[in-house]
Amino acid sequence: MKKKILIILFLAFFIFSTYLLCNMSYNNSNNEKYHYVEIKNLITEVYQYPNGYDSYLEKFVSKQVYAANSLSSGFYTSPNIKRPIKISLKLNEINQHKINGKIYIYMIKDLNIYDSTGKLICSALDTPVIYTVTQNKDHLYIEKSQEFEYEKQVPQIYR
Repeated sequence: MKKKILIILFLAFFIFSTYLLCNMSYNNSNNEKYHYVEIKNLITEVYQYPNGYDSYLEKFVSKQVYAANSLSSGFYTSPNIKRPIKISLKLNEINQHKINGKIYIYMIKDLNIYDSTGKLICSALDTPVIYTVTQNKDHLYIEKSQEFEYEKQVPQIYR
């Protein structure tokens, strides 16, 4: 009788262990993050590029993306702001998806902009953003950027 109980306990332990291992393997394979390209440095360069949208920058980023992400547009040109402007930019990549030859990169952006005295001019924290990127022969090109107010607004396909 004790022998049967030990066999049943052993089989139950074996089945439970197998279930856990299979479940962990399934979860890990479904949660893989693909990493196709690295664009953090390129985005930082767009924010800090001092020469405006010129022939150099147009190779890497669309005019729409530049206008939305550069410090040379909008209220940053106000005479009340003491130059030079300094930025603190932190990009946290969440995911990358490749759809129809384009790479969609979902990031969370923290941006602080300071004037030359260290006074905070503008801040955008925990901002979800999707960058649409294409890979050319020798470089990346950011076609589009779209910011969202909340993470729940980011379409599920990009998460």
